[in-house]
Amino acid sequence: MSSSSVCRTASTWPSALVCAPKTWRCGSSTPASSRSASASKPTCAARSSLGWQRPSRTKRCTCCRPTRRCSRCARFCSGPGTCVASGKIRLVHLYPDLMSVYGDRGNVLTLWRRAEWRGIELEVKELTLGDTLDPAEADVIFFGGGQDREQAVVSPDFLRQKGEAVREAVEDGAALLSVCGGYQLLGQSYTTVEGQELPGAGLFDVRSVPGPQRHIGNVLIETDLDGQRRTLVGFENHSGRTFLGPGVRPLGRTVVGAGNNGEDGTEGAVIKTAIGCYLHGSLLPKNPWLADRLLAAALRHRLREPVTLEPLDDRLEEEAHQAVAARIRGAGGRVKSGAW
Repeated sequence: MSSSSVCRTASTWPSALVCAPKTWRCGSSTPASSRSASASKPTCAARSSLGWQRPSRTKRCTCCRPTRRCSRCARFCSGPGTCVASGKIRLVHLYPDLMSVYGDRGNVLTLWRRAEWRGIELEVKELTLGDTLDPAEADVIFFGGGQDREQAVVSPDFLRQKGEAVREAVEDGAALLSVCGGYQLLGQSYTTVEGQELPGAGLFDVRSVPGPQRHIGNVLIETDLDGQRRTLVGFENHSGRTFLGPGVRPLGRTVVGAGNNGEDGTEGAVIKTAIGCYLHGSLLPKNPWLADRLLAAALRHRLREPVTLEPLDDRLEEEAHQAVAARIRGAGGRVKSGAW
């Protein structure tokens, strides 16, 4: 890894985004061995002016007693089964300086925040041009969107330095989320508006070509990613049309919006625990269940055993999601399709 790569942990994120960065499983800021069973929940240690943080998002721990500390990490216990504190999640953010348009960095912040609310340490490594990726050091990977010009700059470096490592990481069980330009570069190929064909990493068996129209607007899709019918909301802004290869599983079916190509009703692609899509928004703040799915996959990859995340109090997020979904459905998305 070159000197240009950046590693961030909770202590290096902007202070306004850090809320009680080191908490125990029950919400206390002191070890289980040194606090009484009647200790009250603490307030947020760094409540910011943003106003949306809630100091204790997890339910009170029922197994972390003064005499019961986790035998694996000596910090806290998550109940019967896996201790989620025994290893930190390592998130790799690819090309944040070149491929992070339309607020895509919010996906990284959401993963970090939802891990932090559960007392799980998440380390973010930012890799850009010239950096190499060790697949063993990635539990979850994020690859955002960019314009054709940036994609042309990134493409040769990605194939040479990182593409194979990304495939190896996903094959090994690491989670991945790619949006728009990142999704296209993880396919077989992407042809720009100028006609330049950029070879992809081949993680997804998809091909992307330029279209005569640009699709801009809110998107609502239905997915059965977890074996149950759910909705995802986001915002698309792309001219590329992506076509799935034979047998490729789409992320979902469009209810409102163009999706992959505006023709076959599909949106995104899924392989193992890797997701490619056109959903900006940012996507994960609007769909917290998907963020938790990625976190759980990342923890399974790190711990090499089954993991069940402690539920968070997502009532407000769920209400917001349903309100946005209803608005998109009712307005028909107001998707704009303009010629170049």
